[in-house]
Amino acid sequence: MPPKRKAEIDERQKPAKKMKVSEVKEEEIKLSGDGKFNKPQIKIVSWNLNGIRAIMKRDNFLTYAGTDEFDVICFNETKLQDANLPEIRAKFPMYRYHYWTCSKTKKGYSGVALLSKVQPISVAYGIGMPKHDGEGRVVTAEFDTFYVVSTYIPNAGQVRFI
Repeated sequence: MPPKRKAEIDERQKPAKKMKVSEVKEEEIKLSGDGKFNKPQIKIVSWNLNGIRAIMKRDNFLTYAGTDEFDVICFNETKLQDANLPEIRAKFPMYRYHYWTCSKTKKGYSGVALLSKVQPISVAYGIGMPKHDGEGRVVTAEFDTFYVVSTYIPNAGQVRFI
């Protein structure tokens, strides 16, 4: 069967509108924090949300994520846009430091966050590859003796070995 003509391609087959790769840049922000926690053990949790707005409708989400129990919390696959951030940030007042990255290439796609009770020494967004950094998939925070990387890596499919 011959390939479809442009006029025959249906709307679902059209690729998502994308930004120019040159418009996306990795950022690293040096902060004034010392990255030190004042206790011998810290608790870090990472959670793939598959959309933070949808999961926030569940009663138990804010009860669990909003506890004072965790020192650092990472959210993966937030599916937010920058315009949504003020409303979402307000739901987590116990975390003084928020670092969010949203997809710039596709609305409502990917996105990660790192929330901390202690200000990191530095925070970096992305991996230094503009092709990938526009999707808002990585936030790295440097603390006194360790790094925390909040990342969202999609399932690339199943590999079959014969």
